[in-house]
Amino acid sequence: MKRIVICLACVLSFMVGGFIFSSFQVQQPVQAQAVLAQTPIVNPSPVPKDLNAVWNPLAIAGIQSGNGIVRFGKAENFPLLQDTTVARVDVQPGASRTPHWHNSWELQICLNGKAKTFLVDKNGNKYEGQLEPGLVSFVPEGWLHWFENNGNTPVAMMFAWPSENVQTFELAQAASRVTPKVLSQSLGIPEQKINGELRLVVP
Repeated sequence: MKRIVICLACVLSFMVGGFIFSSFQVQQPVQAQAVLAQTPIVNPSPVPKDLNAVWNPLAIAGIQSGNGIVRFGKAENFPLLQDTTVARVDVQPGASRTPHWHNSWELQICLNGKAKTFLVDKNGNKYEGQLEPGLVSFVPEGWLHWFENNGNTPVAMMFAWPSENVQTFELAQAASRVTPKVLSQSLGIPEQKINGELRLVVP
């Protein structure tokens, strides 16, 4: 009698365990299918295999201005770039990138040397920070900004903007449209010192 009870218990245990295991096995692919059904399928655009994944800014001719030089990376010289512009800027000691702003945000990365970066928000609040190799600064869209090489060696900076057609608005160009008298009164600068000279990089 005991053997019959034990065997019956074993059979019931096996049946219950088999039912639980079978339920688990059946439910898993159903849940997986539900998740897959909700996941959008993204087909990446084909990329030619002969494109270079690395861009060397020093391999292209730069734009010299004053005590600095800028080299832009865009789709025409770095085809893998998508809706992005990058640039390397080298500035000599004591020189600066003059104040300007963009129609997009800007990412600043210091490669070597030292530079002090300045930002002014739309409410006139000023922010500043010291950049050294490996440090990063972020400039929100429309903020006035500039940087100065305050080290003893040339500084190399890398910049990135989320647009192939990023626009730059120079403070000097905007100021040059204002009459010297009004500009003198606004900035507290003697009128005879305002000559309207425009340069990308100034000492």
